This record gives sequence, C-alpha cells and structure tokens, in this order.
Amino acid sequence: MGQHARFAAACTRRYYGGAEGGFDYGALDVGEFHECTLQHFCPIDKWWLCALYCGMNQEKVLFKKMRAGAIIPKYATPGSSGMDLCAIEHATINPGEIKLIPTGLQMELPPNTEAQIRPRSGLAMKSGITIPNSPGTIDNDYRGDIGILLQNLGKEPFNIKPGDRIAQMVIVECRQYDVTEVIYDLSQTERGAGGFGSTGVSNKPRPNGFALGNLSPTPHTTELPSQARLPQKEEKN
Repeated sequence: MGQHARFAAACTRRYYGGAEGGFDYGALDVGEFHECTLQHFCPIDKWWLCALYCGMNQEKVLFKKMRAGAIIPKYATPGSSGMDLCAIEHATINPGEIKLIPTGLQMELPPNTEAQIRPRSGLAMKSGITIPNSPGTIDNDYRGDIGILLQNLGKEPFNIKPGDRIAQMVIVECRQYDVTEVIYDLSQTERGAGGFGSTGVSNKPRPNGFALGNLSPTPHTTELPSQARLPQKEEKN
C-alpha cells in the first residue's frame, strides 16, 4: 500500500463500515472536518485530497511568524544537523547573566518528534554564550513563541541584534512509553548503583563481574525473582 493510500485509509476510518463494509461517500459533506492521521481536524472535504495533504506535510516542520521581522529557520549546509534560530530584537547579556531571547515564531512539529535547542559552537568558543539547560526541549504540542534561553559565561557583555543566529534546533524522534510499577527486584547490571564519578577518569579496564560503583561482586543472572517465576509442571511417574 502506498503512502497516500495508507493516509487515505486512516483518514476515512471513521466513515468506513469495517473490513467487510463499504465506504460511505455521503458521510463526507463539503467543508466537513474529519479526524486524520496528523491528530488534528483536517478541513479537506474529500478523503483523497486529505490523504495527499497529510502525506505531503507529514515530514515538514511548520512555522508561523508571530511578529514582523521574524526569520524562518533554515539549515546552513546540506549536511547540517540543526537549523539556525535567529533573534528578533536587540538584547545585551552581561557576564553571568541568563536571558530569554524571543524568535517571534510559532512551530508545529511532525508527529512523534521533539525539537532540541543547542548552543552554537562559534558563540560558545568566542564569547562564552551557551544554553544553560542544553539541550532545551520543545514539546510536540507547544504552540507558543519559541524563546531561547542564553547564558553569558564570558567576561564581556554580549550584544544581540535582530537577525543574529543565536542557537540551533535539531528535530529528533521521540515517543512515549508505558510506565509500570513492579514489586520484584530489577535486573542486575555490572554498574549496579554506581552514580556520579563511579567510572572514574582512567581508561583502564575494570574487573569483570564487579559493579563500577562499589566494586562489590554482582552476579550475572537472568533468573527471575520468586514473585515472577512461572509455576513448574509436576512430572508424573
């Protein structure tokens, strides 16, 4: 099944009479909004046009200018991982200061993705400008102004002009998972409970069978805890 056909099947699911039923063309009145695979209400009145529209926009990042002078992000080179974000107003960040810099843009991401905001290496190296919560996350359902949180780790004030490229944005796949509480012990690992600094800075190999955190023996086993073991069948003589 082609991409557009898959979208068409999904877009018409609520009008379809089941696997053995027929498609109800009368259910699609002109101008009717129907639920489609992009999880919004599509204003296209014909299901095949909706399929084409949704298929064309599935992998696109949509931007809307909230203020005059806002600059739509773009990739600097064909091989760039992140697209450049530009400031929309003048600002000065003093040494040690953290400031929120607006871009004047709204954004709609493709389904099952997030946007990560990262520092620009040139600004970090030359002026000590970084992002304190890097990488910052923009959730898929956020529709507000994209603001960039910048911090000046340098020794001089940093001046920003409208149109300056101040950060980069990387679009990555992101999914949600079922959260489950368990009453049995979790699986054992070589690291164990070793946390901050437990691996040290040396590149020397660690002894096998020891947790990195406290160098205590950690058994390697796939045996399930007693609460999770399946009952054994009794053998008949």
